[in-house]
Amino acid sequence: MADDSPYLVIWNPTARQAGVAAELRSRLEGDRRFELRETVAPDDARRWAREAIDDDRIDVIVAAGGDGTIHAVVNGLADASGPIIPKSLAVLPLGTANDLCRSLLIPLDPMLAFGLIEAPRRRRIDLARIEGPGVERVFVNAASGGNSTRVTELLTAEIKQRWGPWAYLRGVVDVVSDLTDYDLRLQHDDQPEEQVDAWNFVVANGPFSAGGIEVAPGADMADGLLDLIVIRGGTPLDAADLAGNLLLGNYLEHEQVVHRRVARARLETHPASATSVDGEPIANQPLTFSVLPAALEVLVPEEC
Repeated sequence: MADDSPYLVIWNPTARQAGVAAELRSRLEGDRRFELRETVAPDDARRWAREAIDDDRIDVIVAAGGDGTIHAVVNGLADASGPIIPKSLAVLPLGTANDLCRSLLIPLDPMLAFGLIEAPRRRRIDLARIEGPGVERVFVNAASGGNSTRVTELLTAEIKQRWGPWAYLRGVVDVVSDLTDYDLRLQHDDQPEEQVDAWNFVVANGPFSAGGIEVAPGADMADGLLDLIVIRGGTPLDAADLAGNLLLGNYLEHEQVVHRRVARARLETHPASATSVDGEPIANQPLTFSVLPAALEVLVPEEC
């Protein structure tokens, strides 16, 4: 890396918009301030971010990809630091959902997002830690389990490329007629354990998930809390009614919804449900979630 390259760009060439971002890539490659590394192996993004923590020449790590790329980069930064990550993160949205960008008002046009690097506002946001048998990682945006994870499992790379952000709604169509009821045991903060017949659960740091759906309206990424949302089981008519409330933006008030703001929560389902963490699957349970206040500095727009 050249001495005048304070930006490390971790570029995912398989991200949905990577192939049409030629102007952006040319701009990065023609500017000596940026070193662009293209991921090849699955662990590249996490490893390079981890190594960047100890490189005094690097000020900002730029995640150029989707939410999965951001997840890998942030975990690499967290691997090599304490509860407060000393490097800043910038995002160039090249993915399908780009939910973190939606949560932080970062433009979904990669070239416009690049402008934030030129004249950035830096904002500290919380991270969430997830722990379970053989699992310990952080996430930026949201974790979800139950039937919503079944939707994620249906989304092949081909469906994502063809449908774009609508891929998530396409997956819902295949699941909604065959919803599984989960026996969910949850405990948060110093409260007693609860048992809920549930369709879904979400632990959210930011408001958006699943390709632009506002699953946690009002979630604040800098309030030191996580939004715990549980969708109770019911009938197909309940599902339709709930979907209508979701589209209107007031579904948290629905009688089937349990909503809490928590610093720590423990969840376990029967039958066991996989959990999607910023789009990345985890099969292990039980899982404990906790907030890491003001852990990460992100380059954001002035209005964020």
